[in-house]
Amino acid sequence: MILTLAAVLAVSAGCMGSRESSLADDGPLTEKWRLPAPLPATSGPAWQFTDTQAGLIGQGRRLVSIDVARGIQRWVIDLPPGHPAVAGSLTVTDQAVVARGTSSVLALSLFDGHTLWARPGRQAAAVTDEGVVANCSAEGCDLTGVDMLTGTARWTRRMSAGGTLTGTDRNCGCVYFLAGRTLTMLDAATGSSRWTLTTPAGAGTRVLPSLYRAMLFTPPTPPSCTATFRGVADGTILWTRAFHWRDPARPAAACTYDPARLLTAYDNPRIPVDGALETLDSYSGMVSPRALDPGEYLLTGDYGTLTWTPGAGYRSREGTDVRSAAIAPPDDNRPWGTVSGSLWLVRSGAGLTLYSPFGGVRWTKPTPGPALISHDRLVYLDGTDLVALGPPARTD
Repeated sequence: MILTLAAVLAVSAGCMGSRESSLADDGPLTEKWRLPAPLPATSGPAWQFTDTQAGLIGQGRRLVSIDVARGIQRWVIDLPPGHPAVAGSLTVTDQAVVARGTSSVLALSLFDGHTLWARPGRQAAAVTDEGVVANCSAEGCDLTGVDMLTGTARWTRRMSAGGTLTGTDRNCGCVYFLAGRTLTMLDAATGSSRWTLTTPAGAGTRVLPSLYRAMLFTPPTPPSCTATFRGVADGTILWTRAFHWRDPARPAAACTYDPARLLTAYDNPRIPVDGALETLDSYSGMVSPRALDPGEYLLTGDYGTLTWTPGAGYRSREGTDVRSAAIAPPDDNRPWGTVSGSLWLVRSGAGLTLYSPFGGVRWTKPTPGPALISHDRLVYLDGTDLVALGPPARTD
């Protein structure tokens, strides 16, 4: 019996022993698959929309679903006019893709791309099985709670003033509606109000949802250039923090503020100030500063702290080693980068470089074009082909 069991274990180990190593490991990356590119050509370093967890890539109005591990194209669709396949317009749930357009909201099946439902409106929030669509005019907003798969209306509610609808984490089962200075938390399943708050005055205030709090963000405006964050729970402002906004990445903008540069990690805002980067804990309101050199700024809201310093280049502010990486700067002096685990994907020369702080340069692409990291695949555009690289299989 002991010998038989040992033999079975040996066979099982042989069947299961081969596994993929990491993109960060030593050794050359090898081509895993190649497909005719199903997306419009672009010279930028990133596609306009990506969701690596769901295997979605968007460019223009084209949205593609790909099994990135195996190189299988699941489906490809062109969204209707007025529905761009870009970040900020698409929300992905476990079963659907919600697409906001100029006059209507669509829900597509995540599994085959067919249209599940369409409703008039320009705003929508998705919360697991429920969706909320807002159809607003100068007279107010009609909110409709819908079943995510069928589009069947579960409830309707008239809001007397126009406003902004913001989705939240699935654990909350709620949405926020900000109209003027009134913030309301609504139950996504019933449309009932959980609480209402009169917000402090401030132009351009927006809601930043997090796991345990909502944050009210009032952007910086001249002459003070002060950005204000307020942590809200159960209709009460629990903390307020103010920062003098100073972003070296946008020196020509008013107060150096660019809405696209409101970066977060784990829902925690990362705020540029003079000579430092402040990370604001969305729950407690505690602030953690990190000193930066003159002109240095954060590149990405991902979970690393990848920065760019004119004249010094790319580096990480995560650990004690803050030396610049041995990466050629971009030819047009327009740095860009994203972080995935221990890897950086950055603009370099005319193309891109995949870099490991522990192993150096892992891959370079000398020509312009987008790429992304998805688990153990590096996917990039090679002429008219979409190509994936990965580490060789290992048997240890």
